[in-house]
Amino acid sequence: MKYYIQTYGCQMNVADAGEYRQHLQNYGFLPTENLKEAQVVLINTCTVRQHAEDKVFTLLGSLKRWKEKNPENILIVAGCVAQRIGEHLKRRFPYVDLVIGAKDIDYFPKALGQLSRLGQLGPVSPFELTSKSNHLATQPLKHQITTFVTIMRGCENFCSYCIVPYVRGKEKSRPVEEIISEIKCLVEQGVKEVTLLGQNVNSYRSRRFSPSDLETHEGLKGQLQWASASEMNFANLLEEVNKIQGLERIRFVTSHPKDLAEKIIYAMRDLDKVCEHLHLPVQAGANKILEKMNRKYSREDYLSLVEKIKKIIPEIALTTDIIVGFPGETEEDFAQTLDLVEKVEFDSAYTFKYSPRPGTGAAKLENDVPQEVKEERLKRLNELGKKISERKNQKLVGTKQEVLFEKDNKQKFEGRTRTNKIVFVSPVSPAGGEEENLVGKIVKVEITQAYAHSLIGIIDYSDY
Repeated sequence: MKYYIQTYGCQMNVADAGEYRQHLQNYGFLPTENLKEAQVVLINTCTVRQHAEDKVFTLLGSLKRWKEKNPENILIVAGCVAQRIGEHLKRRFPYVDLVIGAKDIDYFPKALGQLSRLGQLGPVSPFELTSKSNHLATQPLKHQITTFVTIMRGCENFCSYCIVPYVRGKEKSRPVEEIISEIKCLVEQGVKEVTLLGQNVNSYRSRRFSPSDLETHEGLKGQLQWASASEMNFANLLEEVNKIQGLERIRFVTSHPKDLAEKIIYAMRDLDKVCEHLHLPVQAGANKILEKMNRKYSREDYLSLVEKIKKIIPEIALTTDIIVGFPGETEEDFAQTLDLVEKVEFDSAYTFKYSPRPGTGAAKLENDVPQEVKEERLKRLNELGKKISERKNQKLVGTKQEVLFEKDNKQKFEGRTRTNKIVFVSPVSPAGGEEENLVGKIVKVEITQAYAHSLIGIIDYSDY
């Protein structure tokens, strides 16, 4: 019996899919990439933009025939759309067996057991209904070199355009001991790099487990030796993860500029496994728009922070998120966004047209930027971003970069630099040797060609 998961949206949804996958495997199901041969289909949804919701509705409509042909099959809708309009989903698609919202992911194993078909099967291995055991059960996909580790859920920033606080709830950090235990387990299974994940990792705060907690969680006792402080912050967490033997690299997303403490910047500089890449969403370059967005920093604050980061970590790669066409955005406001992009010189940017989300503060504003204007501004922004990315990447030609290879794409190996640049190399055999499988290895690569979104290089085996 097999299951199929379709995930839309952010890295948090990708991480959540790992938990759903683990619980389905606890019931004896095997993964498949072919939806038609699955007995369980789980759609992990995103509601950040209307386009993502529309994809979910289209897929659900197409599954009606799949369900009618095999009534015993199980159809599950999970994630942010499920959280926002779960009752509507059940009315519109009555053949859906289970709707589980983003806030309720910890209840997923219990909900599975209550489904009659799965209840008859029973779990293959026992597990408790707690977030602790859920996370500790997570396993990487076969041959996975890099993976996400959720360190906290929820958000309390309430940016006016964003629906995440409404569908994900308040910030809730996982205990440090639990995170460390999960990463050690992942490393034992071959993972070389982890990305610590949260809606706003900078605001991570966690108490230490008490002795009674530790008694009920086998394997956690005696794993950490840190100062006796009762609360850990994100910089402390980076220090502890950096100590894990066998782990090669640490990344994290996403950082809110208002919460990026100086001690986090210095931790990035001083901890050898933390990569020199920072995703720092700016969203807009005009103070008027930033205020309407409720971002809690000004254009000047952001530029000053970037200056500090580059001074402390000169080799840093900065990426960002930018929204165009926010209500009230004038051509002058947009020009300030372009100017900020020029000043910062982002290595890359995720860019979006503003899409009003029901229930958010911005949804009450008049959406007065015409669609064609949004599209034209997005085009100009992307053209500028591509120009900057190409210029920065061209400077890497002739340099040697440390690359962790993650995939074998048959004709090329694919990996990433510490600054998160994608690198491709063709398979090459050392003199007199067989072609080497680079997946999972960190190799020095000489960059020979550069494009806006990728680099091409060759391996100099004289380095080995």
